[in-house]
Amino acid sequence: MVQVNVKYVATKVNRVRFKPESHGLLNRHEYCLVSGSWDDKPNTLSLWACSAKPSEDSSDAGMRRLYTVELVSDTGDLCFAGTDILAAALSSGEVRLYRCSSSELQEQQRWSHLHPGYPCTAISARGPSKLASVGEDGRLCQLTPGRPEASRIIEGANSGCPTCLSYVRQEHVIVGNLAGHLQLWDLASPDRRPAQDLTWSGQQVTCLAQHQSQGHLVACGAASGQLSLWDLRQTRLATVSLAAPTQGALADMVFDPEGSLLFCAHDGSLLCWTKPAAGQPRGEVEMDALVRPQGRPLNSLDLQGPLVAAGSDSETLLLLSHS
Repeated sequence: MVQVNVKYVATKVNRVRFKPESHGLLNRHEYCLVSGSWDDKPNTLSLWACSAKPSEDSSDAGMRRLYTVELVSDTGDLCFAGTDILAAALSSGEVRLYRCSSSELQEQQRWSHLHPGYPCTAISARGPSKLASVGEDGRLCQLTPGRPEASRIIEGANSGCPTCLSYVRQEHVIVGNLAGHLQLWDLASPDRRPAQDLTWSGQQVTCLAQHQSQGHLVACGAASGQLSLWDLRQTRLATVSLAAPTQGALADMVFDPEGSLLFCAHDGSLLCWTKPAAGQPRGEVEMDALVRPQGRPLNSLDLQGPLVAAGSDSETLLLLSHS
């Protein structure tokens, strides 16, 4: 049985990301979570301690705020580069790095002019030394922590507004956009064209996630509520395409270590698709609703150890655990 604890945080939460832990430390009593707000003045990045076994009648819903950083801009995306560096993509077009300890966030670096005049929509990392960002200007930027300028900028990498980004190999990132394209870029190549360009006809890509053990499998969500699975070893068509049992856009998704796909939607629901596979037939499949529609968007989710966290426009954080 899944237990859902809800904490009111007085601001709309656009992104949540757990601080990574080494495999030997996953049997912990608490895990650190970072949340980023939007549509507020000021906005905030907040660091939380999340209980591994939250009590249903706990006064703090199993979540204690440890530290807060104020921001003028909206939080567009968050990711961790390694275990203790948090990267934040902001609506001002900049990217900031914060050192994240178990008690505070301290700014380390900022790139202020990556996407001038346009929001930075997505950020992704490959270990502690490689970052990439995309913005509404269509730019794809490669970043190296410690270097003051972008390592590489590809102008006009996306003709449709890019919405999501993920490293899928050591030097390769995949970018999804509102024109329905999934473009694989080789950042080590001087070529200014994508190495692979997949089209999800009639769909606006809103989120994506890479399978943890089968790196060639990528799941995507759309503004229409459609869900698809792609095998990057093949080209042209999704191996699975179906309508998720939600109303409205899919907002964020992540594969768990067992291969199940968790995703949240703008109707406030959070669902689990158990171990999707590239060979499954098209059409209806069984999915478990972990959180039923709440009327306000669930914008983001992440998982760590026994916990799943989600952030909502209802100004709440949700913490899911098995009771």
